Amino acid sequence: MGARVGLAGLLLILVGCGASSGDTPRPDDAVEIRRPILLVSGRTDHGDLALPRGVPLFSEPEGETVDSVADGTLVRVLTARGHWHKVRTVAGPPAEGWINDFRLRGVVHLSGEPPNCRPSLDGATLRAGEQAEMLDASRKRIRVRLIADPSRTGWVPIEQVHELPPDKDCGHDGDGHDHGH
Repeated sequence: MGARVGLAGLLLILVGCGASSGDTPRPDDAVEIRRPILLVSGRTDHGDLALPRGVPLFSEPEGETVDSVADGTLVRVLTARGHWHKVRTVAGPPAEGWINDFRLRGVVHLSGEPPNCRPSLDGATLRAGEQAEMLDASRKRIRVRLIADPSRTGWVPIEQVHELPPDKDCGHDGDGHDHGH
């Protein structure tokens, strides 16, 4: 009798957790778009440039390459399926295609011009490297919400949005690549 109760309990837990085949999401199911503006990353987990020739965009999830965009390109998410997002560039050369979310960043660092690297949020000066979530975009500015103070939102120039925090030279990595996006 104890084994029957244990088995029945396990079955209830599995059904309650959505373990039935009808509740399991498929990779091609549409997902909610939480962050409509993202930054494309061509970097490794250590910040090194891994895709110097550009990050590929695909015709469909895991399809053929149709275009590529540079590391640091800002994109608008059009739709999403599983771990794949269909995107279109916000500024720069026009491009559209599917990209794996591994290559997308929703939180960025804000960095201004040398010598102090301090960015500007609607005219107010911030600390160099302030982290922010991107909310909206025009061709020249990005609307952000500060991570340290989520009640603060505003617009920053597109040139001040970067994947990595500034180094002592305000945005140049050790290889001399400009992180200005």
